[in-house]
Amino acid sequence: MARSRILLVASLILFELFSLCSSQIPKIFGKAYESATLPCSRTCSGTLTWTKFVKKDDFLVWCDSKSCRPKPGFELSHEEFLRGNLSLTVLSADYDDRGWYVCSCDSKPVCDISLILSPQEFHQEIDPGQPISLNLLISDRVEVTFTGPDPAERGNLPVCTVEHGRVECSGRYEQRAAHLNTLQLREGMFSDGGTYTVRDVTNDEVISITEVHVKELCQDPAVPAWMVGLLVFLAVALVVVSVASLVVILGQRKKMKEFRERNGEANQGVNGHGPDGERRTFVNNNGQHL
Repeated sequence: MARSRILLVASLILFELFSLCSSQIPKIFGKAYESATLPCSRTCSGTLTWTKFVKKDDFLVWCDSKSCRPKPGFELSHEEFLRGNLSLTVLSADYDDRGWYVCSCDSKPVCDISLILSPQEFHQEIDPGQPISLNLLISDRVEVTFTGPDPAERGNLPVCTVEHGRVECSGRYEQRAAHLNTLQLREGMFSDGGTYTVRDVTNDEVISITEVHVKELCQDPAVPAWMVGLLVFLAVALVVVSVASLVVILGQRKKMKEFRERNGEANQGVNGHGPDGERRTFVNNNGQHL
C-alpha cells in the first residue's frame, strides 16, 4: 500500500515537472494534415538525432556526415544538415505528432520544440430536432464544453467527457448523447445554438471548435384584431353593394321591357293590326269600312 502511494506521488511529481518544462520551451503551431517545420540552427559535426521527449530511443531522423535517414512522415535534407540547418519537417502533421521534440548532437540536446496543432473550426446549421455532431478527432480523453451566444451568460459549460468511446455527460445532455465516430447530441433545440469546444485533457489543448446555428421555427405573423375587423367590414360592404347593384339593374331591365311592350301595342293600334298581327277592319257610324 505504501509502495503504491510512493509511485503515485512520484508520477504526479514527474507530470508536474514535465508540464513545467514543456511550458518553457518554444512552441510551433501547425495545421492538421499539413506540413510543419520544427526549426533548429546549429552546427553538428557528429551524429544528429530527432526524437520525441517521451520516446528518446525512437529516432525520427538519424544523420551523420554521409547521409540522413528519416522515418516515413518526416524529412531532413542531408545538404541542409551539413550547412547547419537541422530543422525537422513533419510532412502531414496528425494529432499523434503533437508534443515535445528534442534534437540532439552526439546525444546532447541542442534544440527543444513543442508542436501544437491549431484548433480545427467547423460550422453546422440544423433544423430543430436534428442531431448535433461534434468532431472529437482523437480517441484520448477530451472534454466538450458549450458557450451560448449571449455574452451575459456563463461560458464553457460542461457538456461531456469522452475517453476511448466511454461517454460521461452532464444533466441535460446525459440522455441525448451518443458516441459514434463523433459525439452526437440528439434532438437539437434552439437553446443548443452556440460554440462547442473540444479540449484534449491530457495535453490541455483545444483541438476543435464547432459553431452551431439552430434555425428558428417558421411561424405565421399574428394579424391585429383591428385589421381582421376592417377586412370583415369591407367584405360585407362589397356584398351589400353587389346585391344593390344587381337589384337596380334588374329593375331597370323590367322597366325597359314594360316600356317596349306599351310602345309596341300603341304602334299596332295605329297601323290597324291587333296584338296577334291580324288585319282589323273598322266601320264608322255611317256603315262605311275604314
